[in-house]
Amino acid sequence: MSCEMGCARAIENKLSKLDGMSKASVNFKEEMTTVKFDANKVDETLLISTVTSVSQTLSFSVEDFKMILETSKD
Repeated sequence: MSCEMGCARAIENKLSKLDGMSKASVNFKEEMTTVKFDANKVDETLLISTVTSVSQTLSFSVEDFKMILETSKD
């Protein structure tokens, strides 16, 4: 397993454990992580600190954070 795959999985797993998180997907080639979450339970600060704390031996950073709000279609 390459670091790219293993690191992506580690970030996804860590994000998925957050209360209020419903989806986390990491794409290293596009340098993008997509998440779906309950904004009442998760915020930008928590997302960034979770990603940057995934590994004690590797360093991950968050740049160009963009939040796009979607409303559910009932």
